[in-house]
Amino acid sequence: MKMFRKGISPLIATVLIIGFTVALAAIIMTWGTTFSKGMQKTTEATTEEQLACAQDVNIDLSSACIINDAGCTENDDPISTPDCNKIKLTIKNDGSKALESVSARFYIDGSQVSSVSPLKNTAGTDTLTISAYGLETTEVTMPVGSPVEDKAELATLVEIVPVIKVGEKILTCAATKDYYGDQNYDDPLTVCSA
Repeated sequence: MKMFRKGISPLIATVLIIGFTVALAAIIMTWGTTFSKGMQKTTEATTEEQLACAQDVNIDLSSACIINDAGCTENDDPISTPDCNKIKLTIKNDGSKALESVSARFYIDGSQVSSVSPLKNTAGTDTLTISAYGLETTEVTMPVGSPVEDKAELATLVEIVPVIKVGEKILTCAATKDYYGDQNYDDPLTVCSA
């Protein structure tokens, strides 16, 4: 007895293999195009942000000094006598991009640090903004409960970090920060001259 096997002919098999290959290639090319365009947009946005920080931002902490109004003593309570607990900062923006805000860190030594983010204007009502090529002076009250709170006169180093706007995104430019004071934490900031 003879058995006949039925199957698809070699011609139909070849056509099906070619069809599957073309369909698979089309799917991979569509996915690859979408993926590469997405990567290109992400890379372009990241590059634009990094270039804005590197080229358009140039911040300079020109001076930092302790405000020591007449009558302030080392033992004054910072809440009842806030003028005895301030550091005056003069900040220059030598870049072509306006600063949306500025953050600051105040060091007594390597382990005692207070952060103020964002800095307020001298009146203490609004966030400190600095126009392109602008200069601003502000007085910063040390945060209550911070290591520097009642020891502003011991602050040795101030670090500032600019924040800018690129498109609709707010961006902290940590690589363009600036310092004022003793990076070895030995000498405290000087008292502001009258």
